[in-house]
This record gives sequence, C-alpha cells and structure tokens, in this order.
Amino acid sequence: MSFTTAPVRRAGTVHQLPTPFGVGLGLGGAAVLASGLVGVVADGSGYYGEMASLAVVGASAMLGGRLLNRLQQRGRVTRAIGMAMLVAGWVAITLVSLTAFFISGEFAGVSDAVFEAVSATTTTGFTTAEAPENLTYGIRFLRVALQWTTGAGVLMAGLGVLPVAIAGAELVPHSPLEASRRLVRGLWSGTRRIFGLYLLLSSSLMIGFLLAGLSIFDAVSYAMSVSSTGGFANHADSIGHFDDQAVTTIATVGMFAAGGNLAVVWWAFRGAYSSVWKSTELRLYVCLSFIGFVIVWASSGDLGVIESAFAVASVVSTTGLRSANWAGVARGATDHDCEFALVVE
Repeated sequence: MSFTTAPVRRAGTVHQLPTPFGVGLGLGGAAVLASGLVGVVADGSGYYGEMASLAVVGASAMLGGRLLNRLQQRGRVTRAIGMAMLVAGWVAITLVSLTAFFISGEFAGVSDAVFEAVSATTTTGFTTAEAPENLTYGIRFLRVALQWTTGAGVLMAGLGVLPVAIAGAELVPHSPLEASRRLVRGLWSGTRRIFGLYLLLSSSLMIGFLLAGLSIFDAVSYAMSVSSTGGFANHADSIGHFDDQAVTTIATVGMFAAGGNLAVVWWAFRGAYSSVWKSTELRLYVCLSFIGFVIVWASSGDLGVIESAFAVASVVSTTGLRSANWAGVARGATDHDCEFALVVE
C-alpha cells in the first residue's frame, strides 16, 4: 500500500483549541459534581450538607471552565505550547479535586487533601485513607472518577489532539479501507474514537464485574479504576476483598488491556489482525508479561495461576491493585515482582 503526504500540513498548524485550564476545570468539576450527586443518593440525609458542597464546587468549576473556553483563540501549537497545555489542564483538575477533598472533611488537613488529589490526577493510586471503605460513597466515587477523567483527558490529548496539532505532514493512505483502520485521522474524529474505545473498555469491565456479583457501586468504581490504570480501591485489601476468582480474572484482563497501546486495540476492533501482531510494542508487552508471569508463579508457593497473572498485569499496566496480602506472600515472588516492575518502567 502506497502513501502520499497530505498537502499543507506542517508543524504548528493553526487550530481552534479550547483553553486547557478551562478544560481542566470542566473535567474536574464534572467529576466532583457527579460524586456529589452519587453521595446524595447513596450516603443518605446525614451527608446532604457535605454532598451539596461538593455539587456546588463541581458546578462552579464547570461554569468557570465554560467561561474560560470562550476566550479560546486560533494559533499554532508548538511542542512547548502543547506540553504547557497539558500541564495547565492537569493543574486545573488538581486544584478542583483538592478543594473538594478538603471541604469534604474526610481527610486530615490540607496536606492529606493535596496528597489524595495529586495521587488521583496522576493515576498513582497511593492514598492516605487507611480504610477506604469508611469514606462516604461520594468521596469514594470521586477518587476513582478523578482517575478515570484524568486518564480520558490524557489519552485524548496525547493521542488525539497534540499529534494532529503539533505533528508535521501526515501520511494519508490511498485506500479507504486503510483509512478506516487509522485511529486518528483528524483532530476531533481522533478524540471521539479514542474516548469511544476508553468508554467501551470501561463499560465492558463494569458489566463483567456486575455479572461476577459485585454491587453496582463497586462494579462502576473498580471498572473506572482498572480502565484508567489508576489503582484506587474501595477497600483496604483492594480486589482481594472479594476473594473471588471471577472478579480477579476480569480485573486481570482489564488491566492487561488498559496497559497496552490503544492503537493496537483499535486495529483489533477493526479486524486488522495482521497489523496487530506486527506491532513491536505489543509483542514486547506480551513477552514481558509472560516472562513475568512465569517468574512470579514459579517463585511463589502461595500464589496460584490467576493470582500470579493478576500480580503481573497490575505491574505491567502500573495499576497497582492487589489480590493478596503481599506481606504474607513468599519473599522471592515479591522481590521478583518489584524487580520486574523496574524493568517494565
């Protein structure tokens, strides 16, 4: 298949892009508003004041983001400006989230609220909550909603917006079939497709968790945590709380899929299976995962096949969920898992 270079497409092409700080405010506000509404329904009348405060913060942030986005201007997006846009958006969503965490009263002071907010918006997964199950439903939902929202924003910006806005000449296939297999063909079509795949993965995980017996709240929460590779959990012992192999298996498949290249998932979805295996990144990802599984499973007498696969998927996808108490697992397995994490990173 031959390719030609698209005309009049050079680095720094002029695009009409929304204000990144406004986008961050809008995304963060949407997550906070949704968590407030969830809290009103799930936490009961005793928490109406707290949840109403969250809803007000969320709605205000969304309104502020909407107003800022009216200030958008046409201009050329360079690499430096593109990175600055990402940082500005991240700062905005972090400011909104730490405000929500602080006014909720669920965390001990500003430092804990900042820690939780940064952990959520970087999809790191560390938490200051020793027992997440004791937090209100609204705050538990906010934690995973922020990770999911940030994950969606980074994917759409990193794979859909910035490459089209910054990159030079694009390679356009002559064949309509090849064009249909391209994940990102334009600024907005690319972001829609990327978000669609992200939503499809999240929805599939939610349905899987529901079929495995989880409550609606836990199914939605863990689906968002897995698809974003964020790692926040509603329970102190994470996925291990359920002690269910079906739940563990679904989470394993979800983490492995979420940690891979979204473009490869798109090729598979479009039926371009030959292109899927030609991906060097995918082959390396699969090989490293298999090697890690063999090492962890062979070096531990405590972890079974499913638990070993879960541990490796959690590492290679950087999700950080766990299905067992690692303090009680054989020393060799945990050492190899840490070493393997360093290699993957």
